[in-house]
Amino acid sequence: MSIRRRLAIGIAASLAALLLSASAASAALPSADVAGNLAEQLLDWAKLVIIPTAAIMALPALFRRDVGHALITLVIVLIVGMFAFDSHGVQSLVEEVAKKVLG
Repeated sequence: MSIRRRLAIGIAASLAALLLSASAASAALPSADVAGNLAEQLLDWAKLVIIPTAAIMALPALFRRDVGHALITLVIVLIVGMFAFDSHGVQSLVEEVAKKVLG
């Protein structure tokens, strides 16, 4: 695995961890102002970071014409983007899936 791919995976994993920690902080203490402010701050940072990170990850795929890397980048950006830009929609989707699966 190349260094660029490892770097891209590391950046994507960091963004995903950032967004999941924001979701967990807001879910664990929904009435606390600190958790709500922390979650909002982390989501704001993710919104600012996702587009430049996607561009950095996509440029090597564009120059090498690597379709697989481009599709992986697309999926990562879509998933992280869903959490960053529509966190309430993702929350309701996860709750509905959990209700269907768990009964």
